[in-house]
Amino acid sequence: MKNNKFCHLHLHGEHSYLDGMGTSKRYVERAKELKFTHLALTNHGNIDGLIQFQKTCDDAGIKPILGCEMYIVPKIMEKNKGEQRGHITLLVKNKEGWKSLCNMLTKANIEGFYYKPRIDYDMLLSSSLSGLVILTGCSKSFIHNEFGEGFLWNLTEQTKNIYIEIMPHILDDDTAKEYNIKNSSKNHNKQLIELSQKYGLQMCATNDGHYINKEDYETQEVLLAIQTKAKWADEKRWRFSEKGLYLRTANEMLEAFNKQGDFERSIVYKAMRNTMKIAKMCELFRIPKYQVSLPKIKKPIQFKDISDIAYLTFLCQNKLREDIGVPFSNIKYKKYLLYQKEV
Repeated sequence: MKNNKFCHLHLHGEHSYLDGMGTSKRYVERAKELKFTHLALTNHGNIDGLIQFQKTCDDAGIKPILGCEMYIVPKIMEKNKGEQRGHITLLVKNKEGWKSLCNMLTKANIEGFYYKPRIDYDMLLSSSLSGLVILTGCSKSFIHNEFGEGFLWNLTEQTKNIYIEIMPHILDDDTAKEYNIKNSSKNHNKQLIELSQKYGLQMCATNDGHYINKEDYETQEVLLAIQTKAKWADEKRWRFSEKGLYLRTANEMLEAFNKQGDFERSIVYKAMRNTMKIAKMCELFRIPKYQVSLPKIKKPIQFKDISDIAYLTFLCQNKLREDIGVPFSNIKYKKYLLYQKEV
């Protein structure tokens, strides 16, 4: 299968803190090298890197798909140690979907934060869903959690833009147990097929990417060790049992699914083609630029004829000299003071 017939819709970069790795620039460079036409970014619990990702994709001629993998629980007001936070992937189709996603993330951080920014079933169901495409998430999907299948049924009553995510991963029994999957990953995939048939939902193939190249897996393990405060020499430290969470080609995805052996080839092909169907629903949306309204600066009469920016620069130069004794000619500090980042 050609890479332009498949799109990675589930990808974590440097803003999936201590979990994903790789900058937008590096991901997009690799995607362009592999001749992908679309690429998504779905960091855990935040949209921090989406504007930079959007610009990097546009500059490279790749269409950005913008989203987030959210943490979801039955009720955000219940905050219990060791809770099972499910994952759910939300992709943005239009401005309405963007507004819904931003509103949910605001509430997730203000009302629902408990180790992670969390939304709950009622919050998502009460949001406008017509501007979003919903994917069921990784192996740590909400469908394994309490009332997860009932919540999925409620979602199908409100929107048709729901897809069951299938992934070509072979999870060991310990990882499956940690993800609340009974017995093995095969049971998880069997459940996905059954849910697809039961609720008439289509599948899409994703890879839960956390790094760019195959050999990056060990670097990503370093991030996980830092996140969990584990010693590198500890054989029992938490790590991903799957070492294929990189930007796989379409053919590498097919090979991995074939090795896994849980899905019929026809199901896999259709699920991979559906990624482009979803991408085309979302490819036109861009995060809009807004006019920034800065407060009016009161300037002394001797500065009335210069711009606000020039006056602020003058004040900063004086502060450098007066407060810390550094002349503005100091190259290092001048660079920091005048730094502007295009987004």
